[in-house]
Amino acid sequence: VVIYFVYDASLNEITRINQIYAKTKETIAVDIYFCHSGPGEAQSCECDSPVSRRITSSPNMKIVATAAINKFLEGPTAKEKEEGYSSGIPTKEQIASYKSATGKEIGDEIKLLGLTIENSMATANFSEELLAYGGSSCRAEAISSSIANTLLQFSSIKGVKILINNNPTSLQP
Repeated sequence: VVIYFVYDASLNEITRINQIYAKTKETIAVDIYFCHSGPGEAQSCECDSPVSRRITSSPNMKIVATAAINKFLEGPTAKEKEEGYSSGIPTKEQIASYKSATGKEIGDEIKLLGLTIENSMATANFSEELLAYGGSSCRAEAISSSIANTLLQFSSIKGVKILINNNPTSLQP
C-alpha cells in the first residue's frame, strides 16, 4: 500500500490525497454475464450465463465493478464463442457501419466512461459506440441484462442505471 500526502503551507496542513494498491498482485474471480445458446438454439434476450474472469483485487468496490465491466466489454473468448456465448455488444464492424450511417465522429470500440456507486445504485456510463447495436429490443435486453447481472453480483449494488455519454438510454435493466 502506498499512501500519498500533500502539504499545504498556507494552511500549515497535511492532507492525504491518494492511496494506491497497485503493488498487490492478488486477484479475485468475478463473474461476467453473457448470453448462451446451444447448437441450433435461438439466442436468448436474457443474458444470465456467467463465465469467470480474474481481476486485480481491491478493497474499493468501484474499482472492482469497473474492472468487471471492462472484462465484459472485452467479450467472450474465442473458446467461449465456440461454446455458444455472446455478449450482444456491437462488433467493430457494426460500430464502423453506425459511424458511416450517422456521420458521427466516434471511436472504434465501446468504452466505459465512468462508473459510480451511490446508495447501492451503480450507474455505468458508456461511450456512444454502444448505440451501434442496431436498436433491436431483444439485443437491447441482452446488453442491459449482461451489464446488470455483472454488476448485481456485488452485494453492495442493488440497482443499475445505464447511460450513454451521460444521457439516459433505452438500455435500462
